[in-house]
Amino acid sequence: GQCEWSSGNIRFSNGTFVNAVGGEMDVTLSGNLEWNGGENRFINEGVIRKVGEGQLEANASVGFDNRGEIDVQLGSLVLSGGGTSSGEYLLNEGVSLSYTGGDTVLTETSGLRGAGSVSFTGGNTQIGGAYEMGGLTSISGGRVGFNGDRSIGEIVLSGGTLEGSGVMEIRDRFSWTGGTLRGSGETRMNSGGTLILEGRRKELQRRLVTAGQCEWSSGNIRFSNGTFV
Repeated sequence: GQCEWSSGNIRFSNGTFVNAVGGEMDVTLSGNLEWNGGENRFINEGVIRKVGEGQLEANASVGFDNRGEIDVQLGSLVLSGGGTSSGEYLLNEGVSLSYTGGDTVLTETSGLRGAGSVSFTGGNTQIGGAYEMGGLTSISGGRVGFNGDRSIGEIVLSGGTLEGSGVMEIRDRFSWTGGTLRGSGETRMNSGGTLILEGRRKELQRRLVTAGQCEWSSGNIRFSNGTFV
C-alpha cells in the first residue's frame, strides 16, 4: 500500500523493513536508517520516491537492497551498509547518490539512470547493470568495478580504485588526481574529450588510451602491468 515517511529516524536491531511489490513510499524528510545491533535489512520491492530536500542515509550495518524502483527527485541518498540491487535508481538533475561503505552488488538487471551525480567514497561497489548518468561520477575511496562496456560523460578519480573487465569510454572529461586504475579492461578517452592529470601520484595497472586532449600538470604515474597510449 501507500507509505508516507515525513519525520523520525528508524532504528534497526535485528530488524527488516520491506516495501513490498505494489507498495509506494514517499520520503519527505532528512533521516536515517540507524543500526542498533544485530543483522538488519531494508528491502525495496516496490516504488520509493524521495520528494523532500535533505539527506536520507542507510547507516553502516543496515543493508539496502533495491529490487524495485527508487526515484530520487530531491536531495541525496547515502548508502553506507552495502546491499544488492536488481532494480532501478532514477536521479533527477541536482540530486546525488553516494556509496560510502559495505559490499554493494548491482546486478545485470539493475540500472542507474538520470541527470544526477553519483559518488563513491568507500566500500566495494561492483556494477553489472546499466549506468546512464548525465551528471558527475566521482571516486575518492574504496573499490568501484564497471563490469562490461560503459560510456560515461564526466568522471573524477581522486582516490580509491577504478576497476573492471570492460571498456570504459569517457566522452567529455576525465580528471585523474589520485588513486588506481586497474583490471583487465580498458579506459578510453574519446576524441572529443579531455584527460586532466594533476595532483598526487597515480597508479596505472590497466590500459589507458587517450584520443583527445591531455593536460598533465602535476603528479607522477606509477606503472604496474599498465599501458598508456
